[in-house]
Amino acid sequence: MHKILLLLAFSAFFMVGGVLFTQAQTTFYNVNAIQKIELTFKQSNWDYQMDTAKQKFGSNIIAATCVINGTVFDSVGVRYKGNSSYDSKSDKNPLHIELDDVKKQDYQGFTNIKLSNGVFDPAVIREVFAYQIANKYMHSARANFAEVYINGKLIGLYTNVESINKEFLSDHFYSSGNTFFKCNPEKVGEEPSAVSSLEYISKDSSKYYQNYELKSDYGWTDLVNFCDTLKNHPDKLESILDIDRALWMLAFNNVCINLDSYSGSFRQNFYLYKDDNGRLTPIIWDLNMSFGGFSLANSGWGGGLSLTQMQKLSPDLHKNDTGWPMIMQLLANKSWYKRYIAHMRTIVAENFTNQDYLTTTNALRTLIDDEVKNDPNGMYSYNDFLNGMDKSKNIGFFNVPGISQLMDKRATNLAETEQFKAQPPTIGNLTNTPLQPKLNELIWITAQVENANDNQVWLYYRAQTPTIFLPLPMFDDGLNNDGAANDGIFGTSLTMPNTKIEYYIYAENDNAAALLPPRAEYEFLTLEAAITPIPDNMLVINEILAVNQTTNTDAAGQYEDWLELYNNGTEPLNLSGVYLTDNQAKPTKWEFPLNTVINPQTYLIVWLDEDENQPGLHANFKLSGNGEELRVGYANGILIDSIIFGAQKPDVSMSRCANGQGDFMQTTPSFELPNNCNTSGWNDELPAQIGQNIQIWPNPASKANSDLLHIEMPNQIPIKNVSISNLYGQVLSQQNYLSNQHQTGITLPIAYLNAGMYIVTINHAFNTKLIISK
Repeated sequence: MHKILLLLAFSAFFMVGGVLFTQAQTTFYNVNAIQKIELTFKQSNWDYQMDTAKQKFGSNIIAATCVINGTVFDSVGVRYKGNSSYDSKSDKNPLHIELDDVKKQDYQGFTNIKLSNGVFDPAVIREVFAYQIANKYMHSARANFAEVYINGKLIGLYTNVESINKEFLSDHFYSSGNTFFKCNPEKVGEEPSAVSSLEYISKDSSKYYQNYELKSDYGWTDLVNFCDTLKNHPDKLESILDIDRALWMLAFNNVCINLDSYSGSFRQNFYLYKDDNGRLTPIIWDLNMSFGGFSLANSGWGGGLSLTQMQKLSPDLHKNDTGWPMIMQLLANKSWYKRYIAHMRTIVAENFTNQDYLTTTNALRTLIDDEVKNDPNGMYSYNDFLNGMDKSKNIGFFNVPGISQLMDKRATNLAETEQFKAQPPTIGNLTNTPLQPKLNELIWITAQVENANDNQVWLYYRAQTPTIFLPLPMFDDGLNNDGAANDGIFGTSLTMPNTKIEYYIYAENDNAAALLPPRAEYEFLTLEAAITPIPDNMLVINEILAVNQTTNTDAAGQYEDWLELYNNGTEPLNLSGVYLTDNQAKPTKWEFPLNTVINPQTYLIVWLDEDENQPGLHANFKLSGNGEELRVGYANGILIDSIIFGAQKPDVSMSRCANGQGDFMQTTPSFELPNNCNTSGWNDELPAQIGQNIQIWPNPASKANSDLLHIEMPNQIPIKNVSISNLYGQVLSQQNYLSNQHQTGITLPIAYLNAGMYIVTINHAFNTKLIISK
């Protein structure tokens, strides 16, 4: 249980895509660390079997074990992936690992691991660097580096890219079951029509099958309607397409010469997902040929761009080309075009004009220098890697430019274009009155805006993260709390509709536009209402059921995950401004409806099933049966309560014993009743009464003097699994032990842990705190 330290009555802070960046991010995609992945196959001819599966079936073969940074998984699916990056004669092919192919298991919540071999990148860092930029402005995968071993032999250094799958969708869109397409044609490069161009063909959805891969249960009608709207009803686009996300993707493609994309000849390498607002959102993918690694801008294989042409590539690429309808229709709208140029200007200013990109790329190059030098199957020489920033390399069909060789002149040339020379408005000095708004109170928001047209300054706001930003005009007329008329201060008002609003300012003149914050809509400002904090220890997570197969059903008759809250106090608790999340970086994932009340000494059930349209309280995420963290807290990340749990058994809940107050243990589900604290036998490997007799030492451990942690089980109970997590639920290490080893005592290395508090979990059931002192 966690104590509330302080709840500010008002705060305005930057959010990025709904993510509050106040804590460390998931370590598996930490760009500052190289991951280690070890695969072991029982088959001596594993490479032949994978080649055969790739060429004939596209299926997995099973690796006996996969070890990720010391954590052991058995029976995982592995296959070769890629199109032009795959070669049956290569010793270093791209890999796709599915940890959950045979059994439910994950690493830090990730089940799919995508590993690229860098076949088109002499600089080695292209993909990781490109995703670092994209992550600032749009929904996009994370990426870093991993060394891969197979059967004890080093295969080489890979790029480790986050999979765009249901876990990604749930994290970014707070849903995962809607229309979802991968836009990579089956026969790309083989025939001119093999493009995911979003051109309208006909109402017959079968005409689209070869160029789009449906990843959801349904959605062909949505795709056909979208293509039809692009061609025939562009005035309706705003209701079915997230315009701002699409503009950010197109701006990134143009600035960073990412032409193996929708913006290039093959119009591919993106996903489309329909959010809960009914809008399709493009998700960028496969950036290994960014920064000029692929130079085909126009249809087919002819006419690759030279280095000079890439450096001078126009922002208006395909603006008038019917073969790129998403570009043509978006840039035909004058306001959207100005927003697109503003996004380009932001990417250039924040990454290239200021030379910040050299700091980023130098850090990446330093990190992997030894690994590249010692890669037994490197796609290029170490000297090519050293020259990858400054010199071009011919790789056959393409001449790949050095990254700085391309981007320094690219930034300079863009600054000289007519679009970039146009002077945008300036926005600053934001204020809100009152400083501490109450729910349903009228608030005024003002900003100093220069060089904007009087009727083209807007406040865009929303009351909940997953919803659409709504525009409110701002005025400089002396009547909107904006001082004197025509003094450059613009104001507008709204009634505080929720316990928080998220907002940004947009302004334009005849030639250019500006946004504050510049990364909007992916980044935005937040204004919180004054709310009364819930007293310490009054609202608790009392019980969770993460694998519900036969217990309780919701109103729709479905067996879904559920959470039970309990009010320990003697007064009703109003949950306005309280949120649930399974991701500490996204504290506002699901908000309780306004004026949701839990009475004293009573229970409140929330179904965790992504079915928000059903009766009752239904959150927009599900629990992982493999284990994770569930948090109750406020928008600013302050915690009310949380639980970190391991892999769960079907129809066995985690419950507080004693009810509402004690530690969590496995029990039979009780559902709106006092917890069944006498049913500890559900965990036959580790009964609850055993927990207090487990010996863990030293604890506290000294950072200076303690390198090993010792764990000893009572009553000859075997240790099957031990993990160490931080307080944000991130699994830092995990070790599995074979049952035939019957180990009742082990030692674990802990020298890598910094001073602080950690959670040690044994056999997915017993949690204890571990203190590391300085």
